[in-house]
Amino acid sequence: MAWSFSDEIHALAGYDADSTSTTVSGETFVVHTNQWLTEGAREVINNLPSNLQKLCTAMQSFTSAAAGSEAETLNTGKVFGVFAGSVNCRSIDNTEKYRAEDSGDVLYATSTDPAYYIESNFINVLPASLSCKYEEVQYPTVANTDTSISVFPDEAEHLVVLYAAMKALQYRMQIKSSDLPSDTELNEVPPDVPTLTSITFSSIDSAVDATLVAAATSTTLGGSSTAPAYDATIGDTEIGEASTALDNEDMELASARLQEAQVLMQQELSEFNQLNIAFQAGVQEAMAEFQSSNQIAIGNAERSQNRQLQNSTNDMQAIVQNNQSLISKYTAESSAYSAGVNAQVQEFTTKIQKHTADYQWLQGQYASLKADYVAGLTALKGT
Repeated sequence: MAWSFSDEIHALAGYDADSTSTTVSGETFVVHTNQWLTEGAREVINNLPSNLQKLCTAMQSFTSAAAGSEAETLNTGKVFGVFAGSVNCRSIDNTEKYRAEDSGDVLYATSTDPAYYIESNFINVLPASLSCKYEEVQYPTVANTDTSISVFPDEAEHLVVLYAAMKALQYRMQIKSSDLPSDTELNEVPPDVPTLTSITFSSIDSAVDATLVAAATSTTLGGSSTAPAYDATIGDTEIGEASTALDNEDMELASARLQEAQVLMQQELSEFNQLNIAFQAGVQEAMAEFQSSNQIAIGNAERSQNRQLQNSTNDMQAIVQNNQSLISKYTAESSAYSAGVNAQVQEFTTKIQKHTADYQWLQGQYASLKADYVAGLTALKGT
């Protein structure tokens, strides 16, 4: 069983040429296929040498009319033999049609020496009232289910399929922008910075009033109130420009912008990891200073008021433990956040790489089919 044209297009371009599903344009895949095949047949015919164009003609019949009363409409501008009865007509310019009706003019047309001319989209033969016919090139309507094209040279049929397959590849490249990953996929949420409790101890003895050092990390965590956060918008501009380039079928610019976006994301990720390491070090240093300062305060308070101090010390230690628990929890959440950012960036990068590889395949396949198409036309022109 012979392959249909849609089967061949699918094999060459990976395009569902016989699908009735809707494309991004609102038309079905098969509607586009039929349009491309019909356009391809027209373009191939226009590039054929005259001996092969004659294989695409049909004989049309009409009755000639007086000059100025032309009525036979041409479908194309490619006309070959014109006959009045069995007599081959000579060609004259349409500006000479009235001379051809003047019996005293050297261009005068007779039934044994008829003349034809083309004016606007009409063809006519002089003298009038003759039974005439002419060969006219016909542009066929080609369907995806066809396996051959009637009134068309067999040696040129494969070029029609190549033309349609190239159009299908152009369509696939044009819609590739919708496959680009969105920056909304980089949605890891940083943990909330904990608020630690300050500790104050006051003795019942007015002579002894020891105030414990407030936790240096109470709200600022070593001087920074904001944990490092990954900027998910990095690369938006380049990705946007890549999408625009794809819409404009600028393949080189699109690939360059995608590569720039990947480089920017990797640099932002590296900066985030460095900031996070420094931030965690600041937390640990602040906690150490906090514990050291409070141990001194505890010692002073114990020397002044042991009995009352004990209760306050217990309260203070509970607060310290709670602060330490909050810091430990935040440290674990920060590590998880960093790992999540790394994973999302890696997944995003992988999708960009896959998109780029797919697009490059489409470009390569298009270039290959176009080379075959041009070579085929060139070969036919030489016949």
